[in-house]
Formats: sequence, structure tokens, C-alpha cells
Amino acid sequence: MATKSWWRRLLDRPWVQGNPLLHVAVMAGRQRAFDWLVRVGADPHVRDARGLSIVHTAALHPRLADAQPFLQRALDAGLPVDDRDADGYTALHFAVFHDRSDVVAWLLDHGASLRARTTVGTTALRHAIRWRRSNAARSLLEAGAYVDERDFDGETPLLEATVNPALAGLLLEFGADVAAINHHGDNLLHLAGSRCNPEMVRWALLKGVPSHGMNATGKTPLQTVQAQISALYGGFDGLLAAFAEPGEDEKSMTAGEAAGKWSLVLKLLGHQQFAHLAEG
Repeated sequence: MATKSWWRRLLDRPWVQGNPLLHVAVMAGRQRAFDWLVRVGADPHVRDARGLSIVHTAALHPRLADAQPFLQRALDAGLPVDDRDADGYTALHFAVFHDRSDVVAWLLDHGASLRARTTVGTTALRHAIRWRRSNAARSLLEAGAYVDERDFDGETPLLEATVNPALAGLLLEFGADVAAINHHGDNLLHLAGSRCNPEMVRWALLKGVPSHGMNATGKTPLQTVQAQISALYGGFDGLLAAFAEPGEDEKSMTAGEAAGKWSLVLKLLGHQQFAHLAEG
């Protein structure tokens, strides 16, 4: 018994970059090696140095054909399909992050929960929106993910999607509430404006999001953006002066380009001082 215990500890210790041998076999796609390790005593429930189980590791494979055998072996060994790491992430979250709609579909077919949340309240759908994973987002929505679910701040996926009109359009296709507000009273225009996204501001206006609605601090979307401008530039004069400033390097947005985006947001929200600007 003592020998077996020693042998299992040897098999399950982290060998390669914090990974036990079973995890190494999964990452390498070596099914025979995996099966042999289990036969000689390796524990299928062993976790790597990051706290991931073989369910998580298998979900990281770039092809379903490689992931599926190990996912099935993990479930057969008694690991739950919604097994969580220390931060509450499931294999479904991992598959979503890598935009693996085929792995997402397999996990859902085998009982993965659409409602599983991380320790900070992130569902798989919210994860897809945050990281702009459109294929995974569509798979989740088609599987029945609640399009208007809310996080701890009361934001829906549509409110999260202020960075991407294409994702917002996908959510709207599945019935997202365009008039949703978060716990702070911010609507889509408050958030898109404060995040300096003129394309999304234009999109929200076309969808009929009210531009005069007030949030919990009594500010309209325009007033919210004005407060942001004051914090960043010291007011409109500072914003106008920023048009002439050079960027830090060729790859980053120049100060003038950033000021131009803020100014276009102000124009779209009805600020008269910037009404002459062309939309582009």
C-alpha cells in the first residue's frame, strides 16, 4: 500500500511547467499514454499548478477531434462537466474564450450549464461578449443562453457589447432589450459614450435608445461624456487643443485621433459646439 501511495504521488506530481503527466498527455493528444497512466495509478482528478482539471485542459485543444476523447475520459472518470478552477471558470468558459463553437456544442450536449458563473459572476455568454467571440456567442444563444442575463452590476450582455456593434446586432437578433439599464441607471448610450465609441453611439441612436434618459447621478449620456472630457482634458478647450498633439508612436492612436473620436461622440449626442464635424 505504501509503495502504491508513493508511486501515485510520483505520477501526480507536477513535472512539465507545473503540469502532471496526465495533463501533459492530454495536451500532447496522446490517448494511449493517458490510458496507460490511469492504469498504473495516475489520478484522473489531479490538477495542474493553476488548479485546472483535465476537463479544462482538454477544452483548450484547437480541434474537437483532439479534445473529445479526453473530455469523454474525464467525464467517465467522474469529473463533472462543470468542474471549476479556483476562479470559478468551467471548461465552457475556456472553450468560449478560444471561440471554439464545436467544443462549446459538445460540452452543452453533455450537460454543461449555461448559467455557471465565475467567482465574479461571469457566465459563458458574458465571457464571449467581453472577449468578442462571436462564433461562441452565437452557439450559446442558439443553445438557450438568456440574452438579457445580468451581472453583479446589473449590466446585460448588450450593455457589455458597447465595444462591438456586430456583437450587439447578434444579441438584438436574439431579442436583447435595447432599452436595458444597469444598476447605476446607465443605458447603452451612457456606456458607449463614456467608452468613446462613436460607432456604437450611432448604432444605439438608430435603434432608438433614448438620448435624454438620466442615470442614477442625474446625468444624460451627453452630460456623462462631458464629465469624462473634463476629467481627461480639463474641458472642451483642452479637447480642441489635443487635435494637434502627436501620438507616442506610430502604432498607437494619436492624441488628435483620440480627441477626434471624443468630439464625434459629442456631435452624435447633440453637442452644438461640435455639430459641424463630419461623421467618418
